[in-house]
Amino acid sequence: LGIVPCEGDEPGLSREAVLTGTLMVRSRRGGEKLKLWALRPSKNLKDHYQAGGIPSFERGNLPLIWLNEELVFAAGLGHEVRALCDPELVSDRVRFVWHPDASLLGVKEIENLVDKPSSKRRR
Repeated sequence: LGIVPCEGDEPGLSREAVLTGTLMVRSRRGGEKLKLWALRPSKNLKDHYQAGGIPSFERGNLPLIWLNEELVFAAGLGHEVRALCDPELVSDRVRFVWHPDASLLGVKEIENLVDKPSSKRRR
């Protein structure tokens, strides 16, 4: 799990907010919601994980990042779109990345759902 600077107009969280806020990393407890796209509603993580093709037995090992008690990142899914800063307004931005050590299915890296083309997402 890491924090990397955003490049160009890549959306991200305010570096200042991440440095001064309270960060927590924890696993799912159930009922968490995340909004991944601006023009779509927020959904339960379970629904997003199903759309991403992530098996239920792997989901409990995926970290969730909370900033000041707000869910801002879910590994395998991506960032909460409402927490991202406009690149034109905030130039110093960061984003979270996650690379698992290993997977039960032999997958070395789980791509975030928001980074997959719509044709590869399950409905």
